[in-house]
Amino acid sequence: MTLSQQWVILSELMYGSEFIKELADLLRELGVRTIIECGCGGGHVLHGLAERGFTGVGIDADEEMIDIATARHSHPAIEFRKLDWRKARELARTFDAVICRGNSLTNVGGWGKGDIFDPGRCRMEIGRSLKEMLAALKSGGLLYLDTISQHEIDQGGGHLNLSFLGYSMAVDITHDWFRRTRVIEGKGIVRGQQFQNRSLSYLLAPNEMEGLVRGLGVKRVLRPNLAAEPNYDIICAVK
Repeated sequence: MTLSQQWVILSELMYGSEFIKELADLLRELGVRTIIECGCGGGHVLHGLAERGFTGVGIDADEEMIDIATARHSHPAIEFRKLDWRKARELARTFDAVICRGNSLTNVGGWGKGDIFDPGRCRMEIGRSLKEMLAALKSGGLLYLDTISQHEIDQGGGHLNLSFLGYSMAVDITHDWFRRTRVIEGKGIVRGQQFQNRSLSYLLAPNEMEGLVRGLGVKRVLRPNLAAEPNYDIICAVK
């Protein structure tokens, strides 16, 4: 089982209908109709938003992710494209909202690279990514981001046990603040098939992310809480 396939399964377990409903309510409240989801993965969240009246584009630099999204979650109101979000302006249009969820931003430049992950380069690419995402927004548009929760930081990592309809996963999370690296080690059984994997991402605290966003001159910053998002802290900004 590939890393992309594993992530699609994990994402669908973590982000079910309650999360999509809460996200849709937040977006409506803030006047959003059109969306670009950066790092859309298997596409099920964007598909859920399309079923609730939103339109937009899901982009991901991973070709396998886009193949899965297109095969499983196509909808007349959305399209999926293989595109690195650092090149989002190639879409040649702007949107009411840019969404980058599931701690995806801190994987920029490091997805699938294992132990050759470069935290310094990732930090630089996070800044570049934020500028590109803002460029894809209309004036007054919403930037929706998340990062590891302060709760996870306070407890020095964490452990998750996920079990649903034949899926069984155990996930251990550790922090290395010297290298600014978050390590996720997961193992389990999916449809009778065993898997084990390890991934690394940049350690970015919520207040640090808010500072990066404020430094781009946005009009205001929001810190909404969604009951169905217990794992990450959300930071939103209005362009």
